[in-house]
Amino acid sequence: MNNFCLIKNKNNQEDINGYGSVDHNFLIGQSFISCEEYVNFLNSLSIYVDQFHLYNKDIANVVEKTHSVYTLKKHIYPYSPIRYINLENLKIYCNFLNHQDLRTIDQYPYNIYDNSVSEQNLLYWIPNYNEWYKATYFDALNNKYYAFPNSSDTIQNQSEQGKNTYSPYGVINAGLKYFTILNEENNNLEYLISGGSNNRNPIHSKSGTKYYVSKDYKANYISARICKKSEIKKYTIKLYDTFGDGWGDNYILINDANHKPISEKLSIKHGYGPVSIDIHVDKVEKNFNIKFFKENNLSYENYYEIYDDLDNLLFASNMYETPPTNTIIPIL
Repeated sequence: MNNFCLIKNKNNQEDINGYGSVDHNFLIGQSFISCEEYVNFLNSLSIYVDQFHLYNKDIANVVEKTHSVYTLKKHIYPYSPIRYINLENLKIYCNFLNHQDLRTIDQYPYNIYDNSVSEQNLLYWIPNYNEWYKATYFDALNNKYYAFPNSSDTIQNQSEQGKNTYSPYGVINAGLKYFTILNEENNNLEYLISGGSNNRNPIHSKSGTKYYVSKDYKANYISARICKKSEIKKYTIKLYDTFGDGWGDNYILINDANHKPISEKLSIKHGYGPVSIDIHVDKVEKNFNIKFFKENNLSYENYYEIYDDLDNLLFASNMYETPPTNTIIPIL
């Protein structure tokens, strides 16, 4: 399976068109689902492939079928994006990734008959429009949205559409090469695609542009990528004051690996402590850092401890000494 990009900065601002705000961190495929990944999926379902219409005359341009065994055609690059699939096919693919149980492959977590979904049980899912929009257009570093998927407000020349592009979060070819299937349906008769493709004018990839196609539609310019739940790890930081009068104006700020805050200012208003604060960090971050801000001369009274989710002590600053300005905590 391809790599995933962490789409963080939850509760980000929406774009001026109202799109792009997401209240959770998540992972999204850095690349489209590959032909090789999809062939492995077909072979895992085997006898159910025909029942759920996963193989057809269009996808036969990419995949060969011989006695219920599926292989890529010789001219197909294995890591190229899969095409000729629709939203229903993608739901079954996600169901397989979630549980590999062929008995409920058409009903759980995505039910292809009534279009319901058990969201609380999703480890993998099809991005909705806001999730995809944020991953494609939002630049958290500069707190802005770009107009196009190539991290630019300038329309790309059609002659340049063969080049790989990257979103600010590192998503490869989020638009411009292939439209992306998104989990939004219109009266159960159509589903949503967005992002433009290399057989369309680049203006089709502009932010906020949506297209609906009929529910059974498949094409060589439409592909898909999936989201994955970001695994979270809990840490507890305990703040103390040796004199018992609190920290005053001194405080701690906890940042992620890219120096983005994942906590408010942490301090003790009064007393000795401990004041315990739980923080939750995406494991894919690899580390986070604790910054101490000295705003008065009594910082030698302040100290703190950091514990993991098993209550193991990971770090303790020294009593009667000003805490270090920056401490990096690896996520193991």
